[in-house]
This record gives sequence, structure tokens and C-alpha cells, in this order.
Amino acid sequence: MDSQYAELLGNALKGASALKKDKRFKDSVPLVPVSDGALFKEDPKLVTITAVSAKGDELYEIAFTKVMVADIVAHFSEYLAKWPEDKEEK
Repeated sequence: MDSQYAELLGNALKGASALKKDKRFKDSVPLVPVSDGALFKEDPKLVTITAVSAKGDELYEIAFTKVMVADIVAHFSEYLAKWPEDKEEK
């Protein structure tokens, strides 16, 4: 494991431990993203996100097709447009 990936994983684990305490996730085990990538050399071409469980004990690879990525980008763009400003962001 290279040092940059180890740092990303460490940061994700810190975030995951905070989510374990978040009551909004009391009935689930949320995933925290670690890194992303693209698998374009073979078909089907995919974009991936590596995530760690909030328990910190498992890594997951989430794979997206081009259509899925387009849908997610559209949804996330809507969320970003509606995201309430924090006082620190002003």
C-alpha cells in the first residue's frame, strides 16, 4: 500500500468512526469513500469508488457504468445547488 493511499484510508477511517456515532445511521453501516478510479481498458468500462465501512473492517469497490455516473452527477449537482451554506463557508 503506498503512502498516499494509506493517508486516504486513514482519513476515511476517521470519517467512518464519526459516522458510527451519527444517529441518522443507527440502523445501517454507512460507507465512507477512500478513493476513486476508472477502468477503461476493458469492457464494460467502469468508474469505481473504493469505500470503507464505518466499522473500519471492510473495503468495498463500488462500480458505475457511464449511465449510472451521468445520473449520479445530475443528482449530486442538484444537491450541491440546494446545499445550505455553513457560516464558515461565507
